[in-house]
Order: sequence, then structure tokens, then C-alpha cells
Amino acid sequence: MGDINSDTYVDSGDTYLIKLYITELKTIDNDNNKKAADINKDGYIDSGDSYILKKHVMKIENISL
Repeated sequence: MGDINSDTYVDSGDTYLIKLYITELKTIDNDNNKKAADINKDGYIDSGDSYILKKHVMKIENISL
């Protein structure tokens, strides 16, 4: 969950990719990466997912699975 670029780390690279996706500058084609990006599991990849991911990367709050 949260590893959008499939590099085995959840980090700022993933926050950057989700930002690009939300602003429609990049697509996420891989189904596994789409599942990883929908962090709150509501069926959409949006600012809510980005917010949760940023808090995780900043070590404010872990992503709950």
C-alpha cells in the first residue's frame, strides 16, 4: 500500500507520482500500482489518498492496512 512506483519503498517518489496523477500529468497503467495508490480504498485516487501518503512519508501517521 502506497508503493506506487513499485520500487519496494514508500517515499517521496510515490507522493510525487500521486500528485502527477491527480493533476492529470501522468497516468497509472498498472493495476497493482492503482491499487497501491488508492490508499483509503474508496475506489478513487484523489487528494485524500495523497494526504494519507504524505503523512506516512513524513512519519506523522502510518498507513493502516
